[in-house]
Amino acid sequence: GFDNGTININPTNAGNYNFKIQALGRMQYSGSGGGFFNTNDGPAMTATFTIVPSPLISSASSSHPTSSTTQTYKGAAITVNGSNLGSVTTIKLGGVSGTTITGASISASQISFIVPDATSSGTVYVSDGTSNATSSESFVNLGYISNAAIGNYSNTSSWLGNAAPVNGSAVTIANGHTITLDAATTITTLTINTGGIFSNGNQTLNISAGGTLTNNGTFTGGTGTVNFVGAGTVNGSNAITFNNLTINTGSLTFSTIPIIDGIFTINDGNVNQSPIYSANSTLYYNKPSGYNRYLEWNAVGVGTIGTTQGYPNHVTINTGSFDLVNGSNSARAMAGSLTVNNGASFNINTLNAPVTVGGSMTLNGNGSLSMGATNAALTVSGSINMNGSGSFSLSSSSGGDLNLGGDFTKTNGTFNCNNRQLNFIGTGTQTFFSNATEVINYLLNSKASGTLNLNSSISIPNTGNNVTFNANTATVIGPLATITMASGTTLNANNIGSTITVNGKINNAGTVNGVSDPTIGLRFGSSGVYEHNFATTNGTIPTATWVAGSTCSIIGYTSNSTTPAGLAQSFSNFVWNCPNQTANPSLSGNPTTITGNFSIQSTGTGSVGFAASTSPVMNVSGNMNVSGGTFNISTGSGSPVIR
Repeated sequence: GFDNGTININPTNAGNYNFKIQALGRMQYSGSGGGFFNTNDGPAMTATFTIVPSPLISSASSSHPTSSTTQTYKGAAITVNGSNLGSVTTIKLGGVSGTTITGASISASQISFIVPDATSSGTVYVSDGTSNATSSESFVNLGYISNAAIGNYSNTSSWLGNAAPVNGSAVTIANGHTITLDAATTITTLTINTGGIFSNGNQTLNISAGGTLTNNGTFTGGTGTVNFVGAGTVNGSNAITFNNLTINTGSLTFSTIPIIDGIFTINDGNVNQSPIYSANSTLYYNKPSGYNRYLEWNAVGVGTIGTTQGYPNHVTINTGSFDLVNGSNSARAMAGSLTVNNGASFNINTLNAPVTVGGSMTLNGNGSLSMGATNAALTVSGSINMNGSGSFSLSSSSGGDLNLGGDFTKTNGTFNCNNRQLNFIGTGTQTFFSNATEVINYLLNSKASGTLNLNSSISIPNTGNNVTFNANTATVIGPLATITMASGTTLNANNIGSTITVNGKINNAGTVNGVSDPTIGLRFGSSGVYEHNFATTNGTIPTATWVAGSTCSIIGYTSNSTTPAGLAQSFSNFVWNCPNQTANPSLSGNPTTITGNFSIQSTGTGSVGFAASTSPVMNVSGNMNVSGGTFNISTGSGSPVIR
């Protein structure tokens, strides 16, 4: 025996070990392996040691792998195979510091347990209280996976483990399952496996910053929205057709090219390559501090909607300033309409390449569009609508004109032609209307067919400016419209086959080239008025057809004493009304036919005569009215007659 001594016994195999010890005093046992003293044997006591075998793990696997047996989900069963497992009392997923597992099925060669949550990952750790073992396999928890052939997202029965995903989860749709989002939710990743279907319904699916949407099955956009909170990725073997897609900050990476079938809202951030836009889509810019066009709109020129990457359908600038150039001077186009809302602006700047709007253009509130100094035209195939206090400015550079295929309607705001051309190019009826007289430097009707209705007043202001009605076009100047031609300007209404009907007024101090024909040429309708507004020169009255009720009015004479040219026509009503006149011009024997009324309203301090040395006859079918001024039938030796 040993007095105050120690006996060390180190068995190498599991089992029970018995031996006797004679105690000369008090005897204590310390050690591991479950040893004890049998005190029933008297002074010579038997010491019994039980050596428990250490647990060993040979393999571990999950019941719901995706591409590896170490991928798992909430509710999946993990099976641990090995030996000496029957005495295990502690099981953890995620190593020694991992999540404690309860309710496991334990046998000597196998342990099986359910993954308790959607986040626990790592190795399987087991312990019998004395020794432990850890699996070589490390599990990756992919979150929630569907468990129903058809189900709503919020139903617990739709998911393995009978628990619907909580906000911030990773979610997988398994093969053969269809899950419909029935309430807004936030996830980190959505993976649609081959054969799986995810329907966005009419809800909002928020994907956290850094999240991923992987589609190897079918994604149905419904009428809902996918909102990437921050940077993210869209990938998978199958392209996604989004209804609404929203990005907020950072870069959204398209590894597979999606189709936008609803609204693509850019609050900020960008995409790494261009999506494809359908005929139902709208590209919607919504950054208050402004945005520069990027890869979301990168097609050059007019493309094919639904096919050409980066070729948008409708475009809306909802807020902030939008710069179309952003370092690239290439032609840009949209298949649909352009809308600039209150507080927003669309800036073409120095693009120096054509811009095409396939639909209409609308400026709401104080929304504005500026063509900057580009030297290429803006073509709007549809109508232009200005219904607020905003402004629309054509380019300050030559070539920066406006081609318009629809109506021009302005009920408020400011239109600045900026010495450029407004060219009407549509094939149907087009109407020009404004709440104010618009200054148009160059106006061109080059329509292939249809009628141009000018229903509000236009001023052609500067020398060299012109109005041209191309051959075989039809134009109607409405009863409330006045076309004012300044000195040095030209209105060409004499092109072959063109018809210009004036039901309103032409006020002319420049040149109006017309032609008289019963069916074509320049025609003054029953309410049409021509005002000859020359002060110090005589000017030329255009050759025209003067329909019954129309009026030719001489209004501008001051010091000029020369006969107006173009009087040798048949007029309906003819008026002389020059209150600032100081000279004494003669009509030189014309007109000879007035089918309506002949009126002298004012000659200022001067006078007007019919003829001097000749004896012409003026036939007036209506009344002759001299209500002011001085009219001399003869101012010389001739004997003219008015009858």
